[in-house]
Amino acid sequence: MSKILEYLVSPTVYRPKIINVMTKLGAPLTQLGYMYLNYAVVSVIKMREKTIQPKIIQLKNLIADIANEFGSTERCVECALRYYVNIWWKNGKLNEHFEKKPTTKRLIIKLFELSILEKVVATQ
Repeated sequence: MSKILEYLVSPTVYRPKIINVMTKLGAPLTQLGYMYLNYAVVSVIKMREKTIQPKIIQLKNLIADIANEFGSTERCVECALRYYVNIWWKNGKLNEHFEKKPTTKRLIIKLFELSILEKVVATQ
């Protein structure tokens, strides 16, 4: 099984919540950056479970982890993540969450927050 397919079918409780949030934002599921962004949010959730505050994540290290996990380059990962920031900002999908165009790190943290909120709402 390919690394990408393994990732998509791996049993993570948060992944459906993240997918739901990203789908609401209009994420094209066919883009490679979709999996990178999803992986980034899952990584931040795992960091949070280890009591690491999301605000202090090192984006450079996270991008390196994503590139390593998917057999890609850091530059490719950065471009793919930035693609979502640009598309969602251009389409007005982030306007209710940000006053100005967010950085990639801020987008990942916001997706983390929305995914956790989605989890809380879904369990009530």
